[in-house]
Amino acid sequence: RDLSGNVLADNASVNSGSEIWFVLYVDNPTDGPAFDIELLDQINQAQFTYIDGTLATTIVPAGSSDAAIWSGTWTPLSDNPDGDIGSVVDANPVDGQRDRMTIGTDTTQPNGQLDITTGTLQAFRFRVRVN
Repeated sequence: RDLSGNVLADNASVNSGSEIWFVLYVDNPTDGPAFDIELLDQINQAQFTYIDGTLATTIVPAGSSDAAIWSGTWTPLSDNPDGDIGSVVDANPVDGQRDRMTIGTDTTQPNGQLDITTGTLQAFRFRVRVN
């Protein structure tokens, strides 16, 4: 997505130095909750640099449109593995850049457990700079 939240077209060009949003989500339209979900996104540091402090989450009704997801109430998450449900850490401490985002319990990033209730969609967003 661009900085205004508009979904970029497939194969859209972005300029080096531009900032964009990545949005990941889990949609649970079922009649039962989904327990202990884990998401992992290894950020390709040759292409992107994570913007510190941009990890956030929102919960909207299942089946929500891209626009409805973007207009949800976003709650910031800490970049550090400190008990909330997500974190972004530096998997390669030599370079000093956060490059591994996890949501939910993870053995290397002790986040809280992610459960998605019935009839909801939970989205996660973070911003990167294009290298």
